[in-house]
Amino acid sequence: MQRTLSRSIFVFALVAGAAFVTLTADALPPMVAAHFAASGQANGFMQRPNYLAFMLIFVTGFPALVVTSISAVYRGSGERMNLPNGDWWLAPQRRDATLAFLVAHTQWLGSLLVVFLCLVHRQVLQANEVQPPRLSGSMLISTIGPLLLMMGLWFAALMLRLRRPR
Repeated sequence: MQRTLSRSIFVFALVAGAAFVTLTADALPPMVAAHFAASGQANGFMQRPNYLAFMLIFVTGFPALVVTSISAVYRGSGERMNLPNGDWWLAPQRRDATLAFLVAHTQWLGSLLVVFLCLVHRQVLQANEVQPPRLSGSMLISTIGPLLLMMGLWFAALMLRLRRPR
């Protein structure tokens, strides 16, 4: 059940992320400020169709690559996997359930990455609303802060799950 839910949410996140980027791309100027210096000033530009293609690939492809590669490592690592309390969690009677959990947990990570990358796209949209294009530092912090919090919670959930049962 957990694995099916996480997979469904991950696929939904990929589709929703692609739809969000596609549906909002028309709000961008023909020449999109797509890269910004630390000061927030735009220092890299792309034509809108190129930016759209890049973001679609990045918002869907990068999380899919992360989930696929990490899941493949879990499935193919055999007894060499280094987990907290690995002798307990990878015992033959628990191995399949442990691997299913790790794959599902990785799919949650992929969903988190999609949301983060959509927020980055939203920031590019907002930065391109002003002339000259400028990325606000507070906007960047408001995106990275929640990502770090969610990554911390994701990691804590992983470590809590891999504690040795009493």
